Amino acid sequence: MTDINLRSKDGFLTSRSVNTSNNSPDLNVFSNQSKKTTGKNSLSNEDNLSFNNTRKNISPSDPFSANNKILASINRNENISSIDFANRVMPPNILVESKGMTKNTSINNNIIQVNKKNIENNKLSRFDAQTVSLIKKFDDAPYAPYTKDYKCALNTAVITNTSEIKDYECSTLYEKTPFILAQDIFDLDAVKNDPELRTKISNFVSLLSTGDKAALAYTQNIFDRKPPLSTEKIKEIFDKLTSMMNTSYDPKVGNTKELVISALHDVSMPSDISQEGIGTCVGTSIQIQLAIRNPSEYLNMLDTLAQNKIYTSVTGANIPPNFTFTDEGIDKNLDTGRTISAKIMQNAIMDFSDMNTRDFNSAKGDGGLNYIQTVKGLKEIVNTNVETSYVWDYTPEQLINTLKNSKPDRSNPIEISMSYEPNGRDSIHSVNVINISDNQVTIVNPWGREETFPNDELNKRILSVSAPVNT
Repeated sequence: MTDINLRSKDGFLTSRSVNTSNNSPDLNVFSNQSKKTTGKNSLSNEDNLSFNNTRKNISPSDPFSANNKILASINRNENISSIDFANRVMPPNILVESKGMTKNTSINNNIIQVNKKNIENNKLSRFDAQTVSLIKKFDDAPYAPYTKDYKCALNTAVITNTSEIKDYECSTLYEKTPFILAQDIFDLDAVKNDPELRTKISNFVSLLSTGDKAALAYTQNIFDRKPPLSTEKIKEIFDKLTSMMNTSYDPKVGNTKELVISALHDVSMPSDISQEGIGTCVGTSIQIQLAIRNPSEYLNMLDTLAQNKIYTSVTGANIPPNFTFTDEGIDKNLDTGRTISAKIMQNAIMDFSDMNTRDFNSAKGDGGLNYIQTVKGLKEIVNTNVETSYVWDYTPEQLINTLKNSKPDRSNPIEISMSYEPNGRDSIHSVNVINISDNQVTIVNPWGREETFPNDELNKRILSVSAPVNT
């Protein structure tokens, strides 16, 4: 087991200082390196050759097969038209050049593209007129690759025996154009077969602009969410999101649509919620649990806090907003790089859970909650009655048995702390366990990803389990 000085039973789950000296560039998932931008819609032969070579080397069985394609787009950070994107991912049939055809090649290519669009538009006849009109809104939207600089390969794993990293940021979902995403949404059986649901989805999508590709991706993904949501719950969520689009929030929150899309992201793919560059792993684990267990209440909490109002949880706890995130990145303050929903939710959870031991300030890099504070956050915000077992009272094997008896799964995440890194901020790290077998365990790491590794590694690293009472 990694040597860690816990000092006392009230030891913090994360240290307040960040030691980056031991982090390799490959492990720094929070870096925002500036990228050289090419001219609009300009692709050199070298770019195309590199991109095509990358595609040829992708194995269909590789769980991260989409990664190379996504990073190729991200690294160039280009603004590419939907036609250029189609040419790169699915090149048009190459015409055999005959004598005298050279001058007409560009014209012929244009004809091919026009014919492609006509064929695609003809396919829209499967939708009703109102849906066709809504989908066509996204027809000429430029292809915008997902902008986060993120690596999804196993070489980013801190635990060397990690067998899988699952990250929605690396999904092939982001490769599609807004036009195709919009069609895919209305092609879903759940949407086609339920007129009321289709209307609620349409009401929300109609409020998006043509470049809101991420929002369309999150809308599609909510139907594949794990744990799954009932049709009635999805209706409730989109009613709330549409209402939020028309709500007046505190000016310090910023753009309303950005907040709403961020909220949709959180309830659509909870394991993608990230603490980013601040030590709020406990607050983020609590945030993830609420988004998994009760997405509607998650939206109620975010909606209330963003209006700079006190949120009353389902247990009756009063949780005030904490807007210290508005000072992040100003002067010498920390720039955490979090989404707006992560800032609002994590700051409020951390400030409430620390029980007045400090005035939580994310701009100053505050982080860490002890075990008692963790239990308070889980009980009062998530409404799970848990108690924590510690490594100084039980053996690692006993803690793992307690974890197994809690029957963790995607609908029942169980918070644990573990020595994730050998030192620094994440040497005592809070995560949620969503599966454990005799051989391996799967966690939701609040870095915004799921990781699977052997139980032997967990045995070496486990520090505590916040399990349901009497487990």
